[in-house]
Amino acid sequence: MVWPRLRYALPVANLLVAAPLIISGYKHFHSPRTRFLPIELLVCHSINVPAVFFRLAVVRVADKIVPIVCTPRNLETCYYLTHLIDPAAFLFAVGMLWYAVGLELESIGQEKRAIVPSGTGARVSIDVLLILLGVSLALVTILNLIRPEAHDRAEIALQAFSGFAWSSVLLFAYASDLARCLRASFSLS
Repeated sequence: MVWPRLRYALPVANLLVAAPLIISGYKHFHSPRTRFLPIELLVCHSINVPAVFFRLAVVRVADKIVPIVCTPRNLETCYYLTHLIDPAAFLFAVGMLWYAVGLELESIGQEKRAIVPSGTGARVSIDVLLILLGVSLALVTILNLIRPEAHDRAEIALQAFSGFAWSSVLLFAYASDLARCLRASFSLS
């Protein structure tokens, strides 16, 4: 291991940064005077781009489920629940994201990836999924660059930089791992 205990240090450090940013950002975001994404949320989401994907998926599912289970008697509870799911899902994803990054950094110099299984079939499958995530991040970043309602150039630049950075890291790390894995499996055949 090159950097021991990063799997614990990185999630803790990022959660200590993300939680206050999320709390402050949501206070500003839900005020009637806010038209744009508050800088706190913008910075937090930019640091943790893959966690935003998870957050959006959870919120979308919750938006479909909560109204079904909500009754007029517990309407107020459901209202608070819907406002709690978004930041809770995001903070959970931030912790898991940086735990995985820490594991990967700890595995540098070893023959295997930390979050990718050793078996060739499973390893190829996980590599392909992570490459697809990288491609998806790049496509979403491009779509965000050309969206007509985006007026703030600083916001666009920050989102573009962070989206392409995460996309590049995922593509480089897992495409090279996929190539190494396929090269090894074909040399054994």
